[in-house]
Amino acid sequence: MSRLAEQGIVATLVDERMTRLVLVEASNAQTAHTAARMIEARIDELRERRWCAAAAGSPS
Repeated sequence: MSRLAEQGIVATLVDERMTRLVLVEASNAQTAHTAARMIEARIDELRERRWCAAAAGSPS
């Protein structure tokens, strides 16, 4: 998570691992955190959709 501050952009590391990423831009950390939890709750569904799109020849 990050936010624009007087001294520049401030980032907060939530998790560290190599993976494809999801970029969330939000007005505050609470909104970004809520969005991240919603994505995590649907991760299996999102992975399945990406796999199906790739198998069909569509860009993921």
